[in-house]
Amino acid sequence: SCPMNSGNTRGYNDVIESCMCTPGYHGPNGGVCTACPEGTFKPMTGVNICRQCPSGTSSSTGAAFCSCAEGYEPFPLTGCRACDEGFYKDFIMNATCVPCPLYSTSSSSGSVSLSNCTCTFSSGSAIQGCYAFESTTSVREPDNSE
Repeated sequence: SCPMNSGNTRGYNDVIESCMCTPGYHGPNGGVCTACPEGTFKPMTGVNICRQCPSGTSSSTGAAFCSCAEGYEPFPLTGCRACDEGFYKDFIMNATCVPCPLYSTSSSSGSVSLSNCTCTFSSGSAIQGCYAFESTTSVREPDNSE
């Protein structure tokens, strides 16, 4: 039987050297398979090495592929692009960036946290809530007490 995180794809069940590390794990055929470190990946079965994730992507330990990093979202043809101003993404996943809350924005692209969103009106913080106050002029009734 093959060691943990490896499999036999050649059909030689009694030959340990035919066991190869599964995607996300690296090591010699028939040997111990170790998880690829965070930020690296290995997409195929075999003795291939773990490769560094491309710019704008990341991975967890033992990954077979990379996903868009914090502050990045999927983009056709180029892989991942930085979140636009006014958006953020605080997790590793191929998902779209999240808009900053009402009355707040982020000042730069690629924001990685809600705390990067700042209020555009009054005081407060995006985390606690931003409030827009309209200026009002009070109208008084005429004084007819003569």
